[in-house]
Amino acid sequence: GEPGMGKSRLAFEAQSRLQAGPSATWVSGQTDQLINHTPLSAFSYFLRPYFRQRRDRDAESNRIAFDEVFESLLKLADDTNRVDLSLYRSYLAGIAGLVIPGSPYAVADGRSRIDNSIAALKAWVRAEASRQPFVLHLDDAQWLDPISTRAVQNLTYNMEHVPVVLLLTSRYNDDGTPPTVPNIYSVPVHTLDLNRLTDTGARAVVEAVLGGAVTDAVARFVRDRAEGNPFFTEQLVLELKGRGALIEVDGKWDIRPNAEGDVPLDVNAVLIARLDRLTAQVKAVVQTAAVLGREFDVQVLSRMLRDDEQSYIQVAESEAIWSALDVLRYLFRHVLLRDPAYQMQVQERLK
Repeated sequence: GEPGMGKSRLAFEAQSRLQAGPSATWVSGQTDQLINHTPLSAFSYFLRPYFRQRRDRDAESNRIAFDEVFESLLKLADDTNRVDLSLYRSYLAGIAGLVIPGSPYAVADGRSRIDNSIAALKAWVRAEASRQPFVLHLDDAQWLDPISTRAVQNLTYNMEHVPVVLLLTSRYNDDGTPPTVPNIYSVPVHTLDLNRLTDTGARAVVEAVLGGAVTDAVARFVRDRAEGNPFFTEQLVLELKGRGALIEVDGKWDIRPNAEGDVPLDVNAVLIARLDRLTAQVKAVVQTAAVLGREFDVQVLSRMLRDDEQSYIQVAESEAIWSALDVLRYLFRHVLLRDPAYQMQVQERLK
């Protein structure tokens, strides 16, 4: 985690949600504050693409796709694990968003559905880890729902000899303490505190965003305002550039005289100012997308927009408001960009 409201990224935005490398398989689950009441939502995040589930296909097509992946998964498993996978097949499908009519998942009561879904996740992880070492990354872990926390706990029980890493990235709690998952079983636990950027690191971020060298005055101003937080550093530089507060002098970016007083003092004000300076059309598109959550489906957003607004989805991407995960899915660059866009709307519009 990072100090304040930042969080550790470790370049995970460059990671795909499901990536098989030469030495490990890596899956990433993204929690969302808007839907953190939904059990196992972070696991659904990567199980949907894993089982090739698509919202634009009918249930029968998704079922065929699920069965194809599930059969290949069974071939990885040993005898015991194969029995478990077969037993929990409908629960894996349910987590991935496919409810098979008449299946154990479909008819189970709430508690049984949760218990068996957690067991299904464990059977799936064991099968994948038998192929090659397996990394399960859960981002924004401070928003894990209670059921997902139970799943994490369960994935540490009787797993000492399974080549699995559970990697949780998160912000600090409001009181400055790092978030923890209680009742972890007998597996080693390591904590990596990213802390603040060094002065050299902060300057490197500033120069990367601007695409050129900066003066000591610019580096010092951004360092003092952003306090070493990588995301705040990036957003403050974008705000300075957007305001026209930076000028090029002798091949270096410098800050205009008396421009410092016009820059908002805190990061929330910086982010709101960046959103306010968007054109009315782009702002409307960003606000509409914010209602869908941190991550959203571009096809759903397109249906919510007028035809003449759809081109502004790419404009918002060029403004570094969000980035494309794939051809269908977009992700707000940070929850602190999504939240102000959501909160600046009146309740009637949100409904």
